[in-house]
Amino acid sequence: MVKFVALIATALYTAAVSAQSCPTAQPNHLCCRSLAPFSSNSYVWETICGITGVDPNSQTASFCEELVPCPTGVISACCEELFTCQSGVDGPIGINCTRVEN
Repeated sequence: MVKFVALIATALYTAAVSAQSCPTAQPNHLCCRSLAPFSSNSYVWETICGITGVDPNSQTASFCEELVPCPTGVISACCEELFTCQSGVDGPIGINCTRVEN
């Protein structure tokens, strides 16, 4: 019985991880409160966080955590690059992100 329960738990965990897998071009999975073009907050990203050289239209995820799966009420996203901001308030910041099913 214990082996059966362990097998079921492993299968459920694998299904959850597989559901959150990201493509090779955007390998970083994040759970975020915000996903918007870089230009919508470019002053903060460039001046405070030092993130430069990003296409203004690039979808940028902020107020993120690296969780699998994402809790209800947050945006699940796959991102090309991750940055941190000196303030530390925004959590990991994802650049060139795509919203994915949670």
